[in-house]
Amino acid sequence: MVPPSNTTSLEGSRVKLTCQAEGFPDNITYRWYRDGVDVQQTAALMTRAGIYADGSFIINSVQRDDAGWYTCRPTNGLGVAPEASAFLDVTCEFAVLLLRTTNTTASLLCSVAKVHLSVI
Repeated sequence: MVPPSNTTSLEGSRVKLTCQAEGFPDNITYRWYRDGVDVQQTAALMTRAGIYADGSFIINSVQRDDAGWYTCRPTNGLGVAPEASAFLDVTCEFAVLLLRTTNTTASLLCSVAKVHLSVI
């Protein structure tokens, strides 16, 4: 079995977790779990994700809530199914804007956005 790898991804990007197994007979199917829950039971995630015949689990437009431990369980229906896990960390880009005031108080505004700012 080739296990998935720990992955860090930027929010909004596409993530591919891979898992490969061999067996006889070779009618292998794959199940994926996030934090112990079958991903097929997580409707919000599955609207953006899919499990493929090669064992990969792909999330389109990954969100911060998608972070967690992902476990792959390949099986051909014989014996005990092996499993392997990897952690998905989702990061985000953010901008910090410092607003000046005329007195001694300053305001700090922080927001999450997928933007690139230039400092002048």
